[in-house]
Amino acid sequence: MKGEFRLWHKKNRLKYIILGLLIDRPQTGYDLTKSFDSDIGEFWSANHSQIYPLLNRMETAGLLQHDQVQVGEKLVKKRYSVTDTGQQEFFRWLQEPSPLITPTMNFY
Repeated sequence: MKGEFRLWHKKNRLKYIILGLLIDRPQTGYDLTKSFDSDIGEFWSANHSQIYPLLNRMETAGLLQHDQVQVGEKLVKKRYSVTDTGQQEFFRWLQEPSPLITPTMNFY
């Protein structure tokens, strides 16, 4: 049970990390994936197989919306942005006390 809570909580945090990145600026799924490879990769990891399904669930839940952007001549991508509901959810989460996080790496 304890391990299940940690796993659920870790997955749940990914939603808020994505909301925070998108509050900063609208981004495509590709842009978000690259953020995890570079900008925040030292602190958190996520790959496209986690990010894209979560983007779809968050959009269905009304936390995100997307518009279409054309890249090059033929490629069209979804660019996600946070809805008012998503912003409220993110800032509500920031006000919650943070549970004790078990380190995943040994820095000592």
